[in-house]
Amino acid sequence: MGEAVKKGSMVTIERAMKDLPPLPMAVSKIIQLTNSANSSAGEIDKVISSDQALSTKVLRVVNTPYFGLSGQVSSISQAIIILGFDQFRNLVLSLSSAKLFEAKTPESKQIQFALWKHAFATATAAQLLGRAKRLDPKDQDFVFSSGLLSNIGALFLASQFNRPYGALFKSYTDGQAILSSLEDKTFGANHAEIGQQLCAAWKLPHDLALLVGRHEGPFAADPIPTLFVVHAADRLARLLCLDQSFTTEGCSIDAEVFKWLRLSEKDLEEILSQTKVKLEEVAELLGLFA
Repeated sequence: MGEAVKKGSMVTIERAMKDLPPLPMAVSKIIQLTNSANSSAGEIDKVISSDQALSTKVLRVVNTPYFGLSGQVSSISQAIIILGFDQFRNLVLSLSSAKLFEAKTPESKQIQFALWKHAFATATAAQLLGRAKRLDPKDQDFVFSSGLLSNIGALFLASQFNRPYGALFKSYTDGQAILSSLEDKTFGANHAEIGQQLCAAWKLPHDLALLVGRHEGPFAADPIPTLFVVHAADRLARLLCLDQSFTTEGCSIDAEVFKWLRLSEKDLEEILSQTKVKLEEVAELLGLFA
C-alpha cells in the first residue's frame, strides 16, 4: 500500500510541475543572458528594468545589511557588477519563485518563511565553509548561490500539497527526522530531486542543478568539493533553524563529507555561530520572499 501511495504521489507531482505557470519573461531572459559568456551587465539591466516590481525588490534585498551593502546600491547595473552574474541570477530566480510558489494558507506561509530562512542559512554556511576549505573565490560564490536555491523543491511541494507537507513539516520541526527522509516517505521523492527537475525545466546551468539535486546524498568517497560543502552547510542550517546545539553526532553530516571536511568541532561551532549572526541580518528581507 505504501508503495502505491508513493507512485500515486509521483504522478500527482509530475502533473503539478506541468501545470506550473512559466517564469516571467524577464526572468527567463535573465537566465538566458547569464548563461552566456558574451552578455553584459547593461543587457541584463535593460531586461530586468522592464519588470519594475522585480527591479524594486532586487534593490531592496541587495541594500539590506545581509549583503553588507546597506544603502549603497542605487541601480540594477551596480547590483549586477557587485554580485556577479550567477549570484544575481539566483537572487532574481529566488524572488520570482517565491511568487510562483505563493503560499495558499497561513500555515503554508509559515512553512515558506521557514524554508527561506533555512535556504539563507545554508547559503551563508556554505560560503563560510568554502572559505574554511580554501575553495576558489568563484566557487565560494557558487556554493552561496546554490545554497540559496537548495530548498526550491521544498517550496514547490509546500505550495502544491499544503496539507500533507504541513504534516510532515511538523514532524521535521519536532526534530524527528531529516526533511528529505520525511518527503521520501510521503511522496516517494524529496525536495532535492524535485529541485533538480525544476532547474532543468528553467534551463539553469548543469553544475547548479547538480548541487541542488544531490546535496542530500548519497555521496561517494571521491569528493566533489562544492557539493560536499553545500551538504554540510544544509546540515548546519538545520541545527540553526531548529534551535539545536551542535554535536558531531547530532549535526547529521554524511560520514564521507565529514571525513573530507577535516574541520574540528570547534571550527564547525564557529561557522555555526557566524551563520547565526548573519541570519539575524536576513530577518528584514525574508518578508520579500515569504
